[in-house]
Amino acid sequence: MRTLASKRAMLFSMIAMVALLAGGVKSAFALSGTYNYASSGSYYTEYGPSQYWHTTTNAGYCGHISGSCSPNSMRWTYNNGCSVSNQAQWNNIDSAQYGVHYAFVPAVNATTTRAPYTMTYNGASTHTWTINQSAYYDTWIQTGNYYDIRNTWLTDATCEGSSTKIGFDEIRILY
Repeated sequence: MRTLASKRAMLFSMIAMVALLAGGVKSAFALSGTYNYASSGSYYTEYGPSQYWHTTTNAGYCGHISGSCSPNSMRWTYNNGCSVSNQAQWNNIDSAQYGVHYAFVPAVNATTTRAPYTMTYNGASTHTWTINQSAYYDTWIQTGNYYDIRNTWLTDATCEGSSTKIGFDEIRILY
């Protein structure tokens, strides 16, 4: 007859096996300082037809302001009405702690009044907001303080009628 302790051990083993088969358990890191995630960097992925993506060199945070990061460019695309055609995702280092989230708006090729950002945090919660990129010039916009920031998305679905441009540049998290 099995004891309660051995039943618990077996249950824990079964749960661990399911977690491993489902892709494993992600580790979270304790971070400190400022983390910038660049457009076209290793934590950045673009989706959509490549012919609609454009690059402007010597622009954006890394290309115009910092001088100590790369790439030295920013990415942009035209709006696509209310339908998503192009979008990008910045994946952040997993960190089970609070961080202050920022988005950088470059001075060029960011003329939309409704850049639609979505952030995943705290495991699976999301926060969506818009930034009037045409109102800013080479500046960081603080979007809030969130727990366990996972990723940030930006799309070309601004629901604007004219040919405005959406600037895709850096995301910053301050721990």
